[in-house]
Amino acid sequence: MNKGLAIDPSDFYGYETRGIIKTSLGDHTGALADLNVAIKSMPANGIMYLDRGIVYMLLGEDDKAQQDFQHYLQMFPKGKANMDKRIEEARAKH
Repeated sequence: MNKGLAIDPSDFYGYETRGIIKTSLGDHTGALADLNVAIKSMPANGIMYLDRGIVYMLLGEDDKAQQDFQHYLQMFPKGKANMDKRIEEARAKH
């Protein structure tokens, strides 16, 4: 993934993917940094708010997590079941 971002550092999808990978590896600070870049580059991609909200939750930053979860639900009004499932999975893994 780093190689792809070296080729195209403006690729929001690369940052999003690397952020998800870092989350799964327990590098929450690194994941947050990557997801922030991805969201800044493509704020219309609502799923990234869910991803970042989960990282905030894992870091204990509940207010920021709730803001991102609400933003996700504004973009995906029928996404609550998916959000709840992803949150449950993240809590079980960490």
